[in-house]
Amino acid sequence: MNKNGCLIIILILLLITSCSGLKSSSYGLENKGYIKIIGSKADYSGYSDFYMVIDDNTKVQVSVSKDIKKRPEGKIYKITPGEHVIMIYEDDKLILKKRVFISSQQINKVYLP
Repeated sequence: MNKNGCLIIILILLLITSCSGLKSSSYGLENKGYIKIIGSKADYSGYSDFYMVIDDNTKVQVSVSKDIKKRPEGKIYKITPGEHVIMIYEDDKLILKKRVFISSQQINKVYLP
């Protein structure tokens, strides 16, 4: 075999072994933060109508969760990262107004009085 034939065979082998057909994908995390409303179930029964107003323009129905460290439960609410003013109402009565800073992928707990 001559020198050019060996070179061609080596190049063909390199091409065949370099094409594995595997693909990889990467995805970033969603740019959202979260709020969780915490209160005592004795103080805030499940029958009350709770809602949260974010920055005086977004109204969201919310439910109150109990703060259990062993077994976290309850609903969390998506919010854009940054500084926000949240107001929580029970049956159209303001019970909490708070300025919060939300980081991306962070769950902020808001404790009701």
